[in-house]
Amino acid sequence: MASLLVSVLVAVSSGQPVYAANLGSEPTLPYAQPGNTSLPRAGCDTTATDPKNPPVNSPAAVQVIYAWNDSTGNQYAANVENAARVVDRVDWLLDQASDYDQHFTFSCRSTTTSTYNQYAQAMVTSEKIDTPSTDFWSIANELAAKGYDDSNRWYVVLTEFAAPSASAHWCPTSGGSGCVSIVEAWDSGVVGHEMAHLLGAGHAYMTEHVWQDSSGSWQAEQYCPDIMMCAGDWWAFDMGYRQNYDPSETSARFYVDNYPSTTTNNAAVHPLLTSPVCCDVGANNDLLTAQERTIEAQVPGTSNPTGFTTSGSGATISVTPQGSYTGVSARYFDNRRSLQFVSSPQPAEKSVMVSRRPSVTVGHNYKFYVRLRADSGTAALRMRWYNSGGTLLSTSTSSWFGLTSNWWEWSHEAVAPANAATVQISVVAPAGGSQPATLTMHVDTLQLTDCSANQNSLCRPST
Repeated sequence: MASLLVSVLVAVSSGQPVYAANLGSEPTLPYAQPGNTSLPRAGCDTTATDPKNPPVNSPAAVQVIYAWNDSTGNQYAANVENAARVVDRVDWLLDQASDYDQHFTFSCRSTTTSTYNQYAQAMVTSEKIDTPSTDFWSIANELAAKGYDDSNRWYVVLTEFAAPSASAHWCPTSGGSGCVSIVEAWDSGVVGHEMAHLLGAGHAYMTEHVWQDSSGSWQAEQYCPDIMMCAGDWWAFDMGYRQNYDPSETSARFYVDNYPSTTTNNAAVHPLLTSPVCCDVGANNDLLTAQERTIEAQVPGTSNPTGFTTSGSGATISVTPQGSYTGVSARYFDNRRSLQFVSSPQPAEKSVMVSRRPSVTVGHNYKFYVRLRADSGTAALRMRWYNSGGTLLSTSTSSWFGLTSNWWEWSHEAVAPANAATVQISVVAPAGGSQPATLTMHVDTLQLTDCSANQNSLCRPST
């Protein structure tokens, strides 16, 4: 167990711990929570009468445990439906987070689930914690000693007592002893955050904006677009740019930690999850590959990374060189990879573009998102529409905007014109004007979304 990593999320509500009697303060972004009475059940996918001894070779599944101790007593009967409901919500948000039908697999004790209370009692088992310590490993080790150590089970423990919300992640292929999420704050943001760790997802650190405080120490500003950074606010798995969870490209793998770590993962292929099936009513109809979104394939400093090209004399691209700040990259978004675009402004505009032209449908509305940073300068976003023979039909360009030294997300929206078959997206640096003598711009988290294909008739929220 010493090789397992533990990620801790401290959840606070008015300075007091949140216990099972309260569901906690549910997140509301990017969409509202479903009402309790109308929430679809996640379902019981496999049955183990004794959760400590599931059948040999039973399917990989989540085992939900209600944990109590002498300090709070056993409130299982009063809170078992709350426990089941918050786990249901996590399954629901996973499905809503993408345009792919995908769910957790859950183990239940019984097939008698006609009422919600019966379903909740079948899904959630009760276990007393005897150790006086409430730190992560004390609880995890006691549960393992009591028999919760099957290699086909990952354990989600909702505590009745005060215990820091934490998970042992890097159980991406098999479960068992130590493959545990322990959650004190019973709301779907925190529980979903910890369950994502069980799938191998890392934290979504957005720390590009760094500065020195009065003591000379480097500080970093956090940005919160998803459940792996700000679980109390954002209720989505990788809503914006897919670098922990990508069901659309199951062969893709993403860097989990900052360079020089080479550990990669894609939570969508975890054995706990059902196979993703395209396409349902979820958000995010992204048309780009993992490499085109987040520049995953090459190490920092590599010239001309796969999937990107430039136009205009004097424009160059590379994977952004490694940063210099301890623990926080100077140039990466999310401490992983980004694209560095360098251009001289004279005498004509330059651009960096995704080389591949994704297919489009005439009359559909498309939205191009990208995050950019530069110390100074101006840029615009462009969509170039081509017919099936590769002839350029028309061009749609956003207004020009000023770049900043922090990562900001920009977007541009346009409708595919008549006879359009493909589109090429690019970031454009203008000629001359107020541009610096040499513009160095960093580009990351690109996305091209077919808003019309989404049955919710919405593009994903801008973040």
